[in-house]
Amino acid sequence: MIDANIVVIGGGLMGSAAAWQLAKSGQKVHLIEQQGPVYSKGSSLGRSRIARSWGLDNNFWGFMHDQTVQEVKELISFLNQKESIRHRISDIYTSSPVNYVFFDSTTKLGGFEGVLHQQNEHCRYAFNPQQAKDLFGLTLPQAAKAWVREEKEYSGTLNPQDLMNKLHRAILLKGGKISYHSRVRKLSYAAPKYRIVLEQDKQTTILEPSKVLCAAGAYSTDLLAGIFPGLGQYIQPKRVYVAHFTFDSAVFKAWTKGQIETLFNLYPAIYFNDALSFHHEFSLLLLLLLKPVELAFLLANDFRFPRPAALKIQISAIICRQTSQTPSP
Repeated sequence: MIDANIVVIGGGLMGSAAAWQLAKSGQKVHLIEQQGPVYSKGSSLGRSRIARSWGLDNNFWGFMHDQTVQEVKELISFLNQKESIRHRISDIYTSSPVNYVFFDSTTKLGGFEGVLHQQNEHCRYAFNPQQAKDLFGLTLPQAAKAWVREEKEYSGTLNPQDLMNKLHRAILLKGGKISYHSRVRKLSYAAPKYRIVLEQDKQTTILEPSKVLCAAGAYSTDLLAGIFPGLGQYIQPKRVYVAHFTFDSAVFKAWTKGQIETLFNLYPAIYFNDALSFHHEFSLLLLLLLKPVELAFLLANDFRFPRPAALKIQISAIICRQTSQTPSP
C-alpha cells in the first residue's frame, strides 16, 4: 500500500499541472498515468497548441495567458535551481502572430470595436479587404468580416509535450510520485478515504488517499461512476481527432523567403464561425500559404472529422501531407 494524501488520476497537461501545483504547495502527491513518460495519445498529444491573449470576453484570455506564462517562468526557475540541465521558457513558448478570422455568420461581435480599443496595444486589425491588403498583404475571403492579428511576447504556440516533461521532473523533485503504465481499475469512497485499485505491470496495488483529483479526460465518467452514479447523464465525453501534418519539403524549399515569412505570420489562427463552433467559442484552424495572397484552410474541427461540408474550401495546391490522425479517448 502506497501512502499519498492526494492522488491525481491522469498525467496529461491538466493533470500534470494540477499535480505540480499541489506538490509545490507541500502536498504529498501521487500522479497516475496509463501511458509511459512519452505521450502517444490523448488530447495533450503533440508539440503545438495555440497560446493567445486577445478575446471578446472581458479579457479573460489575456488574464489566463499572462497567468500561465508567469507559472511557466516559475517552473523554469525551479528546475534551473535543482538541475544542471538548462531549462528555457523558449522550450515551451514560440512567439509568433496569432490570427483571428471573423465571418459574417458570427453572432458574437457585439462590442467588437470596443474590445479592440481596450486591447489594441498588441493587435492590428482590418475591417475591409483594402485594410487587410495594406496591413498584412492578404486578400480576405469574401465572407470574412474582420481579421485581427495579435503580436505579443509568448503569444503564438505552446509545446504541451515539453511542458508535461518539465512538470513531471518538477513533481519528482518536490518529492511526488509518478506511476506510469498504470491503470485505475476501480475508484470508490468510504469515509474518510478513497480506495483506488491500481494495476501496474499485472500487479495490483491499493491506494487510500484522503483526496482524489480526476483529470482522466473521457475516462473520468466511468472512473467516477461508483462515487457519482448517473454522472454520465450530465457529462458525455466526445471523441476529438488530433490531425498532424508535415510540409512537403520540395514545395517548401521552392518558396521565397517572403512566402515563408508570411506563412509563419499566419500560424496559428482561430476561425470564428457559429456554424462550426457548436457550443464552443471557436474552432481551430491552420492557415497555409499557397501564394502571397492565396490561402488554404485545413480544419480539424471539434467533434467532427473530416471537414464539415458547411465549410466550402478550394485547395489549389497540395503543400502538406497528413502524417497521422490520432483520436483521443
